[in-house]
Amino acid sequence: MKSLIINCINKIIDYSLFRPIAVIIIILFISLKLFYFISKDIALNIANSGDDYETYNVTYDEEVVKFDLTKDQSHNFIIKPGDTILKLLLDIGASENQIFNMLESMKKVFDPRLIAVGSEINVKYGVRVNYNPDDQNKIEKKVNLKSLTINLVNDEKIMVTTDGTNFKAIKKKIALIKSIERYYGEVKSGLYLDGIAVGLSSNSVMNMINLYSYDIDFQRDIRVGDKFEVIVEVLYDNDGLRVRDGNILFSSITTQGRVTKMYIYNHKNSLEYFNEKGNSIRKSLLRTPVNGARISSRYGMRRHPILGYSKMHKGIDFAAPTGTPIYAAGSGKIVYRGRRGAYGNYMKIKHNSQYSTAYAHISRFNKKYKRGSRVKQGDIIAYVGSTGRSTGAHLHFEVLKNNKHINPSKVKATSGIKLKGNDYKKFMKSKNQIENYRSNLPNQIYLRWELRIKMLNNIISNILGYNF
Repeated sequence: MKSLIINCINKIIDYSLFRPIAVIIIILFISLKLFYFISKDIALNIANSGDDYETYNVTYDEEVVKFDLTKDQSHNFIIKPGDTILKLLLDIGASENQIFNMLESMKKVFDPRLIAVGSEINVKYGVRVNYNPDDQNKIEKKVNLKSLTINLVNDEKIMVTTDGTNFKAIKKKIALIKSIERYYGEVKSGLYLDGIAVGLSSNSVMNMINLYSYDIDFQRDIRVGDKFEVIVEVLYDNDGLRVRDGNILFSSITTQGRVTKMYIYNHKNSLEYFNEKGNSIRKSLLRTPVNGARISSRYGMRRHPILGYSKMHKGIDFAAPTGTPIYAAGSGKIVYRGRRGAYGNYMKIKHNSQYSTAYAHISRFNKKYKRGSRVKQGDIIAYVGSTGRSTGAHLHFEVLKNNKHINPSKVKATSGIKLKGNDYKKFMKSKNQIENYRSNLPNQIYLRWELRIKMLNNIISNILGYNF
């Protein structure tokens, strides 16, 4: 036996196999120790998480079993088009009486009807479930609202709490810490989803899409493999929690080899966006007056889905959920606002002596604007619906030139501000600073992977007893 071992060692040395075998043994050793370490850590976490299982009290009498969750439930919501605070609270099972009392208290500091799309809400509540063994089909659930917090966009939060009897609402200023962060990625499934995947907030992705709505048709121009980059202000609270995103400082989208960049610049005390040459990205008309919508029907002859015969379609249809905001395609004056036959709820804006735009099948108008009101490009004027002769929720959008319908996708919109002289020099200085950010800021998604790798290195160092 001894001679056999010696012969094996001699063969390993003769064939120079000592080093690779030693490396394999070390790797196997580290892998086994790492598995043991992780398994032990998981087992320890499970053993120490007993409190997580003690989340309810159970009382029993001859008639009913009561489960009372001792640990408050906490849910975070992001307000989507059509959402209301009332709807969210009803969905979690709160009683109408409790919701009414909470909202009445809130109205003293904030009108819940003014909640903006994209706002973040946290709701904490207790739950009690009553189960009657004699009536197994009847399970009663009682929700007790404990608190509601709304993070507003102006560095404030609304907090509604209860002492068990009455609700109390306060408006609190948040001390925020600003961080400038860079995100970039590649389109794989869709710009919105891929933007969220790399770490951008929903609001930042929608703001980016809104900025490019002057130049890019998101239904036809965006392809798998296109690239995007965003530098954005991110605001954190003192606990390091991300509260919201601020201004987009820079954005770039590469579509089919064409790069479109935009830079923020303070022009005459107003934040505007310009291309590399100092020309405003704002055009006379938006190409897409609804964010995140898909084109369901284009301009031209088509078979009408209701009438059943071919008819000229004088606009473009954008399919979107009821309640989705509709933006003014350009600045101008509202010359029509109300019902108009098959159009349903209809609005028409006159932009200049030549161009007008029209919006049809609206669910409701923005109460802020009446007939004769002046609107700015990008103002929310109404909300998507299905009024009039319509088969589903969508916006019918028309462009008229000299009061004659034209193809909205063929309109060549003119640029706005062109920076010159001293303004142009100041813009170039601001642009160079942003380019410096681009050169020095890492991609945030890579930072998260670097953190994971660093944690793994620390684990291996603890196993081996020395640092790499």
